[in-house]
Amino acid sequence: MTIPDPASLEAILTRLNLVDAATLAECRDDPRTGHTAADLIDALARRNVLTAYQAGRLKKGETDALRLGPYKLLYRNAAGSFARVYRAASVEDGRIVGIKLLRQRWASDARIVG
Repeated sequence: MTIPDPASLEAILTRLNLVDAATLAECRDDPRTGHTAADLIDALARRNVLTAYQAGRLKKGETDALRLGPYKLLYRNAAGSFARVYRAASVEDGRIVGIKLLRQRWASDARIVG
């Protein structure tokens, strides 16, 4: 997958509640921000609006790994053969949580999950 155009990127960022519209407009309109989607991602990361994990995923066009239910994934803390562990924040109240996400091959095994 490739990085989207700037307008599509802005729509994705607001739809996923990663960046509020006011911050996005402020960053986009900053004369130091370039005109590409990658430039906007870099500018948001410099302002600590996006984490390095989020910026990297967005630059790869991988938006499906940025939200999990009501949580935005901030960092991948660890990964192993059984699961991945993320630091996440609630989009409702900003509360920081840890999320352990089982890999598909283990999640489909009722003996492991149950």
